[in-house]
Amino acid sequence: MKLFKVILVLVVLFASYYFYLSGGFLKVASYFDSSLNLPDLSLESLKTGVEKGKEFLPDPLVRKDKNSDGKILKYSLILEETNRHRKENGLPPLVLNSKLSLAARVKTEDMFKDQYFEHESPAGKSASDLVSEAGYGFIVVGENLAMGHFKDENDLVTAWMNSPGHRANILGAQFKEIGIYVARGEYKGDSVWMSVQEFATSESVCEKPFNSDKNKIEEDIDALETINQKLKELKQAISGANKNDPSYNKLIEDYNSLVVKYNAGTLLIKENTEKYNIDVRSYNACIAEYTSEN
Repeated sequence: MKLFKVILVLVVLFASYYFYLSGGFLKVASYFDSSLNLPDLSLESLKTGVEKGKEFLPDPLVRKDKNSDGKILKYSLILEETNRHRKENGLPPLVLNSKLSLAARVKTEDMFKDQYFEHESPAGKSASDLVSEAGYGFIVVGENLAMGHFKDENDLVTAWMNSPGHRANILGAQFKEIGIYVARGEYKGDSVWMSVQEFATSESVCEKPFNSDKNKIEEDIDALETINQKLKELKQAISGANKNDPSYNKLIEDYNSLVVKYNAGTLLIKENTEKYNIDVRSYNACIAEYTSEN
């Protein structure tokens, strides 16, 4: 029995000595050999379609004859004629939008005031600028301009339909809404009608990823880099520490705890980044549906 106790004591002492020499259960080498580099977590970029927009601006239409000076053109009937042509071509009707109509009105009045007839004003403003200033966030914008004398609304819209560029706007599947304004005024000594159609599709039709999601990922990446820097400092401290020092095991515990935190943070960021990038690709595909060339 005494011999058994002696052998047991020797085994315990030998095991303790072995764990002491090898660094014990808190063996640092297994962590030092692990890669703690952050994987490629790059965030994909959103298309700039909403910010920059895409404009469809055919050359303005001018009617020079004067055989219908007395006719009053109405925007409601212009809308009716426009949607009639869309229906005949299997397209859904355009919805009248008050903000787009405001942009059309500003454009019309500005052309009379500054005596020009172009898509870009002397001040350098184009359709996308006017639509944005009217408070309409858009993916794509188109503008039809007409000046002259027209028998009625059908005559005006028919004239646009006979022009390839204007017809493309009227029958544009990429457009969902429209604004219209028409007015009579003096242009370079002649009394004429000016008509403006603003075509657009709201940015709200494409679900945009939340900026807060992107910001949170970037904040988490910064926090992870802070942990990584601390790990490097602890690793250096452990390498230079005396294993017999009472603080040695505390350094290892701190290091191992941060490794767990770092790896968990990496996994979470990876998952959130993949989700965000899927949302970005979905949004970009939606934008492309409206901005691609027909």
